[in-house]
Amino acid sequence: VGGYKNITMQYSRDHGKTWSDALFSPGPELFNYPFKRSNQTDSDIAIKPNGYAICVFESDDNNSRLYMLEFPNITDSSSWKVSWIDLYYLEGKLYSYRISNLRDLAIDIADNNSILIAGVGDITNLSSGITLRQAPVMFYSDDGGDKFTIIFSEDTPYRNLQKTSVSFDVGAFVTYQIANEGILCLYFPDGDFDKDWEEFDLEDRDLTQYRNPSVYTWESNVVIVLESISYNNSDIAYFYSQDLGSNWSPGTIDVACSSENEKYPCIIYQQGKFMISFEKDGNLYITNSTDFETWSDPEKVNEIDGSVYPYFGFSEFGNEYGIVWSEIEEDIPVVKFSDMRKEADENEDYVDLRITGNITFKSSGERIVKNMKNVLSIEIENTGSMDSGSFLVTAYIKYKNKERLNPIAVKNVGGLKKGERAEVNLTLFYPSLRDVVKALVSFVNVDSIVIKVDSDDSIAEKDESNNNITIDVSYGTFFPKLVWVEDMILRIVEGRNLNSESVEELVVNMLSDELS
Repeated sequence: VGGYKNITMQYSRDHGKTWSDALFSPGPELFNYPFKRSNQTDSDIAIKPNGYAICVFESDDNNSRLYMLEFPNITDSSSWKVSWIDLYYLEGKLYSYRISNLRDLAIDIADNNSILIAGVGDITNLSSGITLRQAPVMFYSDDGGDKFTIIFSEDTPYRNLQKTSVSFDVGAFVTYQIANEGILCLYFPDGDFDKDWEEFDLEDRDLTQYRNPSVYTWESNVVIVLESISYNNSDIAYFYSQDLGSNWSPGTIDVACSSENEKYPCIIYQQGKFMISFEKDGNLYITNSTDFETWSDPEKVNEIDGSVYPYFGFSEFGNEYGIVWSEIEEDIPVVKFSDMRKEADENEDYVDLRITGNITFKSSGERIVKNMKNVLSIEIENTGSMDSGSFLVTAYIKYKNKERLNPIAVKNVGGLKKGERAEVNLTLFYPSLRDVVKALVSFVNVDSIVIKVDSDDSIAEKDESNNNITIDVSYGTFFPKLVWVEDMILRIVEGRNLNSESVEELVVNMLSDELS
């Protein structure tokens, strides 16, 4: 963009069937959108269990700042924000420090919303003036990212690190490649970051080099997959621990050991199955195993032979997974995604929730204002072949010339049997004087109401595309006898810095005859 590299984001809400437009952030407003004049590269992203996503990346805008792109609601670009950690001056217990030139960043988020970011950077002791070059640096948050603890060590012997990988569950594990010397794993086996990290390193030997490690942990298990290179030929090897790193067992993936240079391994564990991806002869392959001993024949993922160029990795969603990679297509680098879930058999049961066309606005019966409509009634149907569990239905309000969706009503539906239809009534505002006055103010400039069924994506469905609907509305939809009030409120607030409470008080005074 404008001659500079920037982080581009696309999202899918239907397991990769359809994708949003490519979007990017210009940077933080506080610093006058610096990303328009600098390069942002090498991103990594993780998503909390509640759907909140965080992306970390390298930036040459400020070499003593860790930038993060945060997506509270990944489908609402107005909620996205850029945050940062200033590393220019850090006060320690004994000395002051500066961290600069952060790179090779990776991030993971545990099920309890704790966050671990790891990378390498230059750590300078401002008292002694001594700098550790390309040393390990970590950032840990136990409150979902509001505050971070910075973790590093002046005593570490490790320098010239690269190719960071992070995995965080019960324990926290970080792997690095040590330039041309081997691999390193730094870890906190019980997730206690107040303790010193533990170390597992593997140095190159005379005839064997170790490169490109990737780590994955779940419960008490940890697997590091890596390249084992002998006589200029690379095979996929591993180190497996079932006790959070106390003991490690080495091995090789026999179906990824040949004379054709298997490289860039990545691993995931889902639904009792191990999946490993790797590159061979310009193609992307996957293999799976249930016991980590017997592996399936590698399956090629890309269609154009020899087109893949790194990097690629797995994409988790719920209990399923996909895989994303980059390849050359007609001399142009493109990003590809494949939903690697097993194709559902035609006879396999499934859930499919949809909104029918029966949508009405009505009154709850108690009327503070004549003819006001404060209830949205919709009909939802399960057209699938199996019963659904409980799910949320959420209504959002959208204003004119604004992209942001603001939630105004939510209701939990206890489930729908296959073929069942149900009416769901969403109370947009309650028939009390206080709530009506708030609605008179908050519905000014309303443009539409967006309804989302299964708004928290708790139900795995065959078709996610029919879960949302947008209804064009106006102020008169809710207050047909008070359409003139919208213009009155707009004139009141024009050019005046009034908070919502002040406007509401003015509305009450001016509509005393209308409000019963």
